[in-house]
Amino acid sequence: MWESEIWNRRKNGEVYPEWLSINTIRDSYGNIIDYVALFHDITDIKQSEEKFQYQANYDALTDLPNRQLFNDRLKMAMSRARRNNSYVGVFFLDIDNFKNVNDSLGHYYGDQLLQQVANRLSGCCREEDTVARLGGDEFLLISNYDTEGLKSAARLARRVIDIFNKPFLIEKNEIYVSTSVGISIYPDDGDEIEVLVKNADVAMYRAKEKGKNQFKLYTERMNQKVLRKIELSNALRGALERGEFAVFYQPKVDVRKGKIAGLEALVRWNCNSKEMISPYEFIPLAEDAGVISSIGEWVLATACRDTLEFCSVCDHDLMLSVNLSVRQFREEGLKDSIKRILDETGFPPHHLTLEITESIVIDNIKKTIKVLNDINKLGVKVSIDDFGTGYSSLSYLKRMPLDELKIDKSFIDDVPDDSDSSAIVTTIISLAKNLKLKTVAEGVETVEQLTFLCGEECNEVQGYLFSKPLPVQALTKLLEETTIMDPACSTIRE
Repeated sequence: MWESEIWNRRKNGEVYPEWLSINTIRDSYGNIIDYVALFHDITDIKQSEEKFQYQANYDALTDLPNRQLFNDRLKMAMSRARRNNSYVGVFFLDIDNFKNVNDSLGHYYGDQLLQQVANRLSGCCREEDTVARLGGDEFLLISNYDTEGLKSAARLARRVIDIFNKPFLIEKNEIYVSTSVGISIYPDDGDEIEVLVKNADVAMYRAKEKGKNQFKLYTERMNQKVLRKIELSNALRGALERGEFAVFYQPKVDVRKGKIAGLEALVRWNCNSKEMISPYEFIPLAEDAGVISSIGEWVLATACRDTLEFCSVCDHDLMLSVNLSVRQFREEGLKDSIKRILDETGFPPHHLTLEITESIVIDNIKKTIKVLNDINKLGVKVSIDDFGTGYSSLSYLKRMPLDELKIDKSFIDDVPDDSDSSAIVTTIISLAKNLKLKTVAEGVETVEQLTFLCGEECNEVQGYLFSKPLPVQALTKLLEETTIMDPACSTIRE
C-alpha cells in the first residue's frame, strides 16, 4: 500500500489538499490485476493545523509574533550575525502609564491602543526586522546591523519614540501615551537569548527611572544595580525580626519660642549589620516586597514609645511626625492599625501627625478624603510633605482635613538669594495662614534661611542648622537643653 498527501483539483478548478491511499489487487497467483485508490479531502484538517500553528506563534490581539516565535527569530538572527561578524539589536518596549488607560477608559480602549501601537511599530521598522508582543503592554523588536550596532540601534529607538508623539484616535477620543525603550546588542551584551532580553529589560526600567519617554542602552552597571535591588529585597525579608531597623529623630523647632516643639521619626536600616541603607533606597523595595506595612507599624509604635520618654526629659509635650508610605496609606486596615498602636502605647492622638505626599493625595481624591477623615476622627493630625513639588491643587487643600504644610528643602535651599524660590516659599506660608494650616520648613541649613523664614512667620523649622537626625541616646542629650535658639531667631544656641 502507498499513501501520502497530495494536491488535487476540483471540477471548478480549485486546488485542495487530499490524503491518497493506493492498494493493489492480486489474483490467486499473486499477480497484480488492479489498483484501488481511496482519497480523503483534508482541507478542514489542514486549516485546523494552520490555525493551531498560528495560535502557537502569534499574538491573538495584535497579530504580532509572540514570545515563542520571537525566540526562534532571535536565534536565527544571532546565528546569522555570528557567521557575518555583525550585530543584532534587541529592543524591550513598555508603554508608559498604560495602566491608567485601562483603569480610566476600560480594557476595550486598552486593547484598541495595543493594536494601534503594534501597527505603528511594524510601520517604522524594516521588513527584515521583527516586532513581537511579549504580553500586556510590553513589546520586543529584533533588528540586524552590519556595522555600528550602537548607532543604528539608537536611530531605530528614536524612530520608535517618535511614533508615539501623535495621539492615538480611539472612538473619536485622542489618547496620548509614550514609551520607554531598553536596548541590548548581540554579541556585546550577551550571547544567549535569555541574557539579551533580560539586559534589554533592565535598560528599559532604567529609562523609566530617568523619566520615561526615552531609550537607554544596556550597561553592566545597570545589571549591578538590579542585582543590588534583588540582594536588598531578599535581605528585607526578616530584617525586622533580626532587629536591623532603628528610628532616628530630627527636631522641629518653634521659631517663636526657640524650643524644640516636635520630632520627625525617620527609619534607618542597618542591613545585615554591615551597611546603613538610606530609606530612599529601601522604602520602594519594601513596598514592592509587601513588607512596608509591618515596618511602618513598627516605626509608629517605636516612635510613640520613644517620644513619651523624650517628653519626660524635656519636661514638656512634643509633637511626633511619622511618614506614611503610599502602600501603607492604601491599606484597608490603616485606621485600625493606628488606633491599636495608640491604645497600646498610650500616646495622645492629638500629639501625632502623619505625613503624606502630594502624590498620595491626588491618586484617588475620593478615597483619600475618606481615609483622612478616618484618621481625623482618631484625633490624629495630617501633614502634606514636600508641598509644592508635586501636582499641587488648591482644590484638595480645602476639601481635606489637613493641619500642616511642609515646605520642601528644594525651595529652602535657594532662599533668600533666589527671588523665585523666595516668592514660592512666601506664597506657601501665606496660603497656609489663610487656610489656618501650620507651616514647617525642612532643610534649613543657614542663619540667612532661618532669618527669612522668621520674617515670613513660618511656624516651625527643621534642618542641619539645628540638628541632623539623631538616634535615641544622642537626642536625649539634646533635649536636656532648655532652648535650641533664642526667640525671634536672633541666635542659634551651641
